[in-house]
Amino acid sequence: MKVWESERFILTPRTLSGFEESLPREQFIRIHKSFILNRRFVRSIEGNMIRLKSGKELPLGKNYKHVVKQLML
Repeated sequence: MKVWESERFILTPRTLSGFEESLPREQFIRIHKSFILNRRFVRSIEGNMIRLKSGKELPLGKNYKHVVKQLML
């Protein structure tokens, strides 16, 4: 496993679905086939983009949009 602290990337043979199952559902949410997000870092949801408190934007996958909007209420 490799960790890059500056961007907090982790390279591992484990699948994203495997991580998703092990994370607390009340805090983490799948927003895209490539992203799981800690809900406390979300600033806003606009269309198909999620803006983080840091100013970065992440895509909101069409298959996850309805679930994300329900959980973020």
